[in-house]
Amino acid sequence: MSSTEGELTSSSEEELQYASLFKIVLVGQGSVGKTCLIMQYCKNTFETGTMVTIGIEFMTKYVDIHGKTVCAQIWDTAGQEKFRSIPATLFRGSHAAIFVYDVTNYESFEKVQDWIKQADEHCPQKKYYLLIGNKIDRVQDRKVSKEVGERFAKQHNMNFLETSAKTAQNVNQAFLQVLNAIYDMFVTNQDNEEQENNLNIKNVKSDGNIKITEEIKVEKKKKCCN
Repeated sequence: MSSTEGELTSSSEEELQYASLFKIVLVGQGSVGKTCLIMQYCKNTFETGTMVTIGIEFMTKYVDIHGKTVCAQIWDTAGQEKFRSIPATLFRGSHAAIFVYDVTNYESFEKVQDWIKQADEHCPQKKYYLLIGNKIDRVQDRKVSKEVGERFAKQHNMNFLETSAKTAQNVNQAFLQVLNAIYDMFVTNQDNEEQENNLNIKNVKSDGNIKITEEIKVEKKKKCCN
């Protein structure tokens, strides 16, 4: 097995053991480059021409996060209007959502608001959001400035990156940012909570020679959507 920063490869994916599995969904209008981003990250390839996603598809990639092998299950979905009923199922069980728009298509940027609304409605529990402005290699065709994207992301309390699936600019950075964030949200924080719960599971009081032990019930919070 060979490895690079944040990445694990193997001649047989079945051989890899992973500590955690995270579901990441990419949503956005059709033709913004969601499939190309996933292909670039998972396969280091860029397909020229138009690829239309029908329904829901996903790819997996094994990544090293904080010394642990994590399986990233990255879901792609059709952005066409006729597939708008899909996100209800898509968001279920997800840990993060990446909202993608095309910097050369202002309408695709305006549609992001609709996708965020669907994500909030279908899965109100905690998850990580990232906004991506794709196709920054097409400098002359840009319609959405970086400042506009940054301002929108700040207003919606999410991080922001601009990428090019074609040149691979910021693609790895985007996915690693998401994976590191959700690892801390769902694994590191959970481990800390469990350690704290173990310390506080019993509260022993002393009253003279009589010891009273109170059991403290700890209700675990849901970590993702079901």
